[in-house]
Amino acid sequence: MVRDLVPGSSVSRHQQVAEFVKMSISNGTYQAGERIPSVRAMSRRIGASITTVIEAYGNLESEGFLEARPRSGYYVRSRIRWEPTPRQETLDLIPTKVNVMALWQRFRQDARRAGLVQLGSGIPDYGLFPAEKLGLCHARILRRTGSRAIEYDTPEGSSLLRAQIAKRAFSRGCVLSPDDITVTAGCSGAITFALRAICKPGDVVAIESPAFFVFLQALEKLGLRALEIPAHPADGINVEVLRYALQQTKIAACLVVPSYSYPLGSCMPLESRRELVALLAEHEIPLIEDDTFGELWHGKDRPRPLKSFDRSGLVLHCSSVSKTLAPGYRVGWIAAGRYQAEIESIKYFSTLSCSISAQEAVAGFLSSGDYDRHLKTLRATLARRVATMCTALEQALPSGTRVWRPHGGYLIWVELPVQVDALALYQDALDQGIRISPGHLYSTSERFKNHLMFNGTYTSEAALDAVKRLGSIVQRHAEQR
Repeated sequence: MVRDLVPGSSVSRHQQVAEFVKMSISNGTYQAGERIPSVRAMSRRIGASITTVIEAYGNLESEGFLEARPRSGYYVRSRIRWEPTPRQETLDLIPTKVNVMALWQRFRQDARRAGLVQLGSGIPDYGLFPAEKLGLCHARILRRTGSRAIEYDTPEGSSLLRAQIAKRAFSRGCVLSPDDITVTAGCSGAITFALRAICKPGDVVAIESPAFFVFLQALEKLGLRALEIPAHPADGINVEVLRYALQQTKIAACLVVPSYSYPLGSCMPLESRRELVALLAEHEIPLIEDDTFGELWHGKDRPRPLKSFDRSGLVLHCSSVSKTLAPGYRVGWIAAGRYQAEIESIKYFSTLSCSISAQEAVAGFLSSGDYDRHLKTLRATLARRVATMCTALEQALPSGTRVWRPHGGYLIWVELPVQVDALALYQDALDQGIRISPGHLYSTSERFKNHLMFNGTYTSEAALDAVKRLGSIVQRHAEQR
C-alpha cells in the first residue's frame, strides 16, 4: 500500500508515490528512455488511487524525471535532463544597436546548398501539412469566388477569415470581434506592422534573450535598439529582470513569444503571463505577442494567450497559420487593441491587401473542422518526433551538453560545452553536409556562442545519422580547446 512505500514518511500519498518512482529510477530499475508502468498499472501495483498516481507522475514530469508521450505513456528522461536548471546569466541591461543581417545573409545563402541535412531550420517538415485537403478547399473557393479572387481585398482582410479567427480567439479567452483583427502577410508581417505603429527610430524594444532572429532583423531595419531580457528554456522571459529594467530604461515596447518560443521552445507559466501583462499595463507600455506556436502544445491544454489578460488594449496579439497549416499562404493576423486603426493605415500604404483566395481557403478549412482534426494529429506527431530527436541529441552529444525538451512546438535548445564555438562548429558541420543553427543568430552579443537550435520535425534515418556525425564533430571541438 502507499503508506508503506516510504516507511515513517509524513508526506502526502502522491509525494510518496513520486519518491517511490524516483528510487526506482536511481537504483536502476527503470533506465533513461524506458517506459514506466502506466497510471492504471501503477495504481494496481501499489494500491493507490488513479488520481494519486496521475498527480505524482505530473509532479515528476515538472521536476524533469519523467516525460509524457501522447498515446504512449510516461518515460524516464535522460540523465542529461537531471542537472540543475540552467544558469540565469547576469546581464548588462544596456540597449544595443542591432547588427545581425550580415550573419543571417551568410546563413541563408548556405541553406541553398544542395543535399544538406537540415537540422537547424526553423521551418517544419512540409510533409506534416494537409496539402491535398487544403488544395481541394482552395479549389472550391476559387470556383465559388470567380473573378473576385483576382481583385484587391480591403486592408483589414477577408471578413470570413476574421470571423473564424475571432471565434477561435474566444475559445482561448480573448474577446475579439472580426473588426478587431487585421489580416497580414504572416506573423512576421504582423510583428513589423506592430513595431512601426508603436516605435520611432532610436526607440528601445525589450525582447527575450535569446530572441528570434527575424525580430532582431526587424529592429535593425527599423533603426530600433534591443534591450535583451534573459529568458529560461523552461518558463521564458524573466519578468523580475524586466521589472528592474523598466526602472532604468525608457522602453517603447516589449516583444515576446510566450508559448514554445523561437529558439528556446519555452512556455511561460500562467502566473508569469498574468504578471507580465499587468506590469506593462502599469507602465503603459505596449506588449507585442507572437502566438504562432500557441496551437502546438504537446500536453492536455493550450497555454492562454497574453491577449486573454489584456484589459487596457495594450497587447498586440499576432499569429498565423505558417507553422500549423500552410507556410506558403502567408496568412497571419494581428489584434492590435488601441493601435488597430494605425495598423490598418500602415497596411494600406505598405501591402494594401492579401490574397483573397488564400484567406478564404484558410477560413473554409477552419470552419469545416478539418483544421482541428489536423491539429490533433499534428500535435501527437510533433511530440513523438521531438522526443526522438531529443533522445538522439542526448545520446550523440558529449558530456557537458544540456538539452531542453519543449512541451510544445518543435524547437529544441541545446547548450554545448563552454569551450565549443557554435560558429566554428557550424562551418565544420556544413563541410560534412549538415546545416545547424548557431546561437550567434539569436542575440546582439556572443552570449550564446556555445548554443544550438534544432528542429525536431526532421527525424528521418538521414537526419538521425547526421546527429550522430554531428556528435563526433562536437566532441572533436570540445577536445581541441
